[in-house]
Amino acid sequence: MVEYKGVARLASVGGSGVESLTRRMLKFLISNEVAILYNWKGRDKLSFEKTSVMNVIYEAAKVNFPKSEKNDLVVANSVKLWLKFAKARMMNSTKKLMKSGGHFDNSLI
Repeated sequence: MVEYKGVARLASVGGSGVESLTRRMLKFLISNEVAILYNWKGRDKLSFEKTSVMNVIYEAAKVNFPKSEKNDLVVANSVKLWLKFAKARMMNSTKKLMKSGGHFDNSLI
């Protein structure tokens, strides 16, 4: 039953479509620092495709958009793109932090 609660909680982050819901769920679940360790298939990185988190994301998308026939494909493509640009998002947030005068430890990159 824990997985069901996870699905319901993830579905509650909302989104105007399957793509935006998927991006919002990923942002809720995974930091960019963790996301850079993954890609879809696991070539040279860890695979995200077969994780239990991915199963929960699929189910949460079906809660909000049950009648979409291509949900799984749209979710998978959204995840692939989100993972692909994790490093760019991380670098952009680092630049913003440095511009604002905040301290950032470069050893984390």
